[in-house]
Amino acid sequence: MNKKHKAKKAYIIIAIIIIVTTILIKHNINSNKSKDINYAAKQYLTTGFFNSYKLYNVYYSHLVFSDSNDAILNVRGMQAKAPHATVSYKLKMSKNSSEVWHVNKVDPLSDVQYLEENN
Repeated sequence: MNKKHKAKKAYIIIAIIIIVTTILIKHNINSNKSKDINYAAKQYLTTGFFNSYKLYNVYYSHLVFSDSNDAILNVRGMQAKAPHATVSYKLKMSKNSSEVWHVNKVDPLSDVQYLEENN
């Protein structure tokens, strides 16, 4: 009985180590990819359970303004919620000390605003 108990503990510890290592590797890969502003915007808009601005797909992105640490990006895509309308957003993004882009603010754009800002 004692050997079975020790073996069970060893399997649990190994499983925990594998899970934690997998999570750390996935986080590291995502952080490296988020150094690209387009990837960071698409990742923010297409993932997240509680994301009220969630898109099914990003069709088009247009960089309106950018300096070394801040950027404004206009994005257009298909809304994740039915009836899957095409919507546009203005993303205000910033870069942290690790050079990773983060979304600070999302503003919905009407079709007229989107056309005015991208022409």
